[in-house]
Amino acid sequence: MKTQSPIHLEEKAFLFQKILSRMIQYYQKHPLPNLLIFSGPNKILKHYVVLHKIAFYHLCINQNHCKECKACLLLEKQEHPDLIIFPDDKVKIGDVKDPEPFSIRWLQKNILVYKPAVSPIRIVLFPAAEKLGLEAEIALLKTLEEPSPYTKFIFFTPSLDQLKDTIISRGVNIPLKNFSLEQMHKITEINDYEFLEILGGSLDNFYSIKYEFYQTLKQKILQALEHPIDLIELEDWSMQNSKIEIENEGLQENQFWELFVHVFLQCIRRSVLYTTLAPKFMDFLIGLRAEQPGLLPYLTSRLFYELFYHIYLKTT
Repeated sequence: MKTQSPIHLEEKAFLFQKILSRMIQYYQKHPLPNLLIFSGPNKILKHYVVLHKIAFYHLCINQNHCKECKACLLLEKQEHPDLIIFPDDKVKIGDVKDPEPFSIRWLQKNILVYKPAVSPIRIVLFPAAEKLGLEAEIALLKTLEEPSPYTKFIFFTPSLDQLKDTIISRGVNIPLKNFSLEQMHKITEINDYEFLEILGGSLDNFYSIKYEFYQTLKQKILQALEHPIDLIELEDWSMQNSKIEIENEGLQENQFWELFVHVFLQCIRRSVLYTTLAPKFMDFLIGLRAEQPGLLPYLTSRLFYELFYHIYLKTT
């Protein structure tokens, strides 16, 4: 499989998002709105666009991505004080007297009251705007109602439905969509269309699901469909690797099991087993997404019992 630099890959992905690319081209030549909302999938692409297509233009002292001014050099080092990126965690309102960093009151009292340090404007990015706490959202709404001429806000959200109408009404929405199989092929230059199916049109999945790991998982599932011992070994291997992936900062545990389900279903979709096992996998996913503490061991044990029974016991 060919490897590409992330920037080259994301630039190709950007061009396939027609609405996104046209609106960004417009805002490279015109002032940003007070609030810009990126809704939909592909968070990695959103980050790329904000840094390379927005920040490099609007934070540049010369307003043209000159690559030479102090602002551009600081952006290259990811040290620009006027590009404030909140964490992906839940955002709180903060203490009244001593608000913690990256709370709304910290932003209002320690950042917004001052002019930008280097650039003509500052950009405040909330990469998980759907995680704004209720109090934080109300407090931030007051800031959006009386915007500073020096501050522009950018929100990321998987869906507009996860933001309040009062927030949405104060911003300009730029929708992103998943890529088609053919688009993913052209972006990634991967020829394995079954792997591209697993990615689901998501650039985020491309970065988190390693092709070699997918191949290994698929091979072990195919072996498990041939011999009961291999199915037992698949359970042990899966339990171990769901933890290893977390240690290696790859897939989270729930992401691993989502991938496991999709690859297993892919392996049996032309088999008579599909009709029987697909509901079992759906029940497993419902339980998995409930995210109840301590439930996963029970869910995995029940799933592998169902697999063993329907693949090997019921057919004998």
